[in-house]
Amino acid sequence: MSADHTSLNSQVSQYLNIDLHLSDLEQDDIPLLDVKPIIDKRSFSHPVRDSTKQISVPTRFKELEQSTTSTNQCPFCSKTFQHSGSLGRHLDKQKGSPLHPIDEINKLRANVARRGDPESVKARLLERRKEYNRRDYVKQKNRVRRQIQHRYEKVKNNHLMKFYRKISIPKVPVVPSFAFLVLSFLPNSLWPSDPPTAETYRILTTHLENDDIKKKLAVFNPNTNIPWNEKVTISFENWQTLPLAAKREIWNREQRRIAQELLGNLTYFDFAVRKDWATHLMNEKKEQIDVDDISSDEDKFKLVEDAGDKLEDKYKLDDAELAAVAAAAAAAVKGYTEDQGLS
Repeated sequence: MSADHTSLNSQVSQYLNIDLHLSDLEQDDIPLLDVKPIIDKRSFSHPVRDSTKQISVPTRFKELEQSTTSTNQCPFCSKTFQHSGSLGRHLDKQKGSPLHPIDEINKLRANVARRGDPESVKARLLERRKEYNRRDYVKQKNRVRRQIQHRYEKVKNNHLMKFYRKISIPKVPVVPSFAFLVLSFLPNSLWPSDPPTAETYRILTTHLENDDIKKKLAVFNPNTNIPWNEKVTISFENWQTLPLAAKREIWNREQRRIAQELLGNLTYFDFAVRKDWATHLMNEKKEQIDVDDISSDEDKFKLVEDAGDKLEDKYKLDDAELAAVAAAAAAAVKGYTEDQGLS
């Protein structure tokens, strides 16, 4: 065997981590033509000179590994993804965040082919929802859900209606004082701390010129045919003739009167807790329905829970039907093989 042949086998042994003992083999069993094609020097980063030196990984495998890890890596946060689609969704989702500038991402994603424009996607989703909701068991499920929700809302709305009915309707006197008119028409943010003055009169007349107020005054019956602007003017003229002490007494008395007529038997606490208490009653009704009504309407609620399973069971074959189908299939195969002479 030549020296080149021996050196070549040594390189093969080091690369494949195999110890070849040429003494155990006959020379004729190792033809040169079978050995030379094994080695491709282009696959090594450098030739092997020392048997104790570790052979490096082929360069093309390094390049393949680097290209695989860097292709699907976010250029902004360095996060690596397994698929390019995942990287694209990451860029679209994080676009505009501190680490992902929106302008740069728009440039990178400008030429990406989308599956469809947003309007067409919404239209397809809407059509799918319609198709799903047209199914009989889905209609039944939604119908029962609406009935249950209606029971909850009915309890809440009934409580609120009872509460609002307790609010009394104030009665406007035939000859109201100017203080009463101020408290009746102006919002409490415009109420003066001291008895009303000429400035309060100006604010009140301007407020009554509002179109919305005029429409409401047209259906409001003050038990008199005198227009409201004239009534305000007359009451203010009478107010101006009163001494300051009388004005202060009337002002305090009218405030107490307005509060008593509005509240009736209700309290400030009743107003503050009305919505929270209505929600509490609704939740109690939910618990009652869960415990009582479900047992009484067992078939209805069972239909809601098992609608999908029932639809699937409708087309499911039992054991006898499966056996019949299997027998028919076996007979068909047997007849075919006999006709073809394959038996």
